[in-house]
Amino acid sequence: MKKLMICVLAITLLMGLTWTAHAAEIPDPERPASLTLEMAYDAEPLDSGRLTLYRVGDIANDGGDYFFALISELADSSISLENLEDTALPQKLEDLAVQYELEALTAPMEGGKAVFSQLMPGLFVVTQKEADASDGFTAIHSFLISLPRWDGEQYVYDLTAKPKVSLEPKPTEPPTEPPDPWLPQTGQTNWPVPVMAVAGAAFVILGALLCFRKSENHA
Repeated sequence: MKKLMICVLAITLLMGLTWTAHAAEIPDPERPASLTLEMAYDAEPLDSGRLTLYRVGDIANDGGDYFFALISELADSSISLENLEDTALPQKLEDLAVQYELEALTAPMEGGKAVFSQLMPGLFVVTQKEADASDGFTAIHSFLISLPRWDGEQYVYDLTAKPKVSLEPKPTEPPTEPPDPWLPQTGQTNWPVPVMAVAGAAFVILGALLCFRKSENHA
């Protein structure tokens, strides 16, 4: 009897441990989350510009399987969240968020960080307009991020991400127009030639007139 009680207790404890481990893997859709986006170039933090978040996905549960589903405002769209690795998906979701006028959450870049707090867990698209890019840099490419995120041991509700930043390309200088051949240019040596030719012709004409008047006086 004693051995039976020990076996029952062992099984009970084992079931309790299994349930506890499984319960720890369940995301809490009601728990507030936060996202910190750190941006730097050559270890120098960016101190200008701002970033924008759109919440596009809810946490869904199908018999213990957790996944993201489009929020109700986007439910009638044809976009699927089955493949979150699709590189074209962030831009599609950004366009959809703008089209459906979803709430845009913005945060300024200060000290190399843009901080979003008190977020409802779900799937977000991180975006940046060219007008909101940091001085001297191009806008980042849109990307998806989930809150919370599973780190292999637990769900992390306060997440830090580091988007890649790129220097703004210098604008191409417009081609210079060829100089007007009739205007003197610095270092140009042939421009006095036509001027001297005209002056010479004027002297010839003046000389001829003087000679003509002289002949009339002698007549």
